[in-house]
Amino acid sequence: MLKSMKDIQSWYNYRKKRFWLLIFIVLYTFTGFVVVPWILQKQIPVFGQEYLQRGVSVEEISFNPWTLTLQANNFILSDENDVSMFSFDSFIINVQTSSIFRLALTFDEISLNGPK
Repeated sequence: MLKSMKDIQSWYNYRKKRFWLLIFIVLYTFTGFVVVPWILQKQIPVFGQEYLQRGVSVEEISFNPWTLTLQANNFILSDENDVSMFSFDSFIINVQTSSIFRLALTFDEISLNGPK
């Protein structure tokens, strides 16, 4: 029993590389699943207003950092009278993980559902 407790405690030793690897994995996962969608949710309307001078809204954005899949649901681009100019139900883009190592974006899937 004492040996297994020492093994567990060795994982929490900040002097070991595996501790920092564990911290990196946790931070990468949290950033990908929580921070990236939150930033995109906040910045897309700002981008639309600033650069397009149009209203932009997105109901939901999700990102999976392990499969590099981004999904946006219920996107609406409005004109200055709040009349919908363009909208879609969902947009999915999936970048192949191998493209990171090749330094070239290779898409596994790009899908636009319900354009109006």
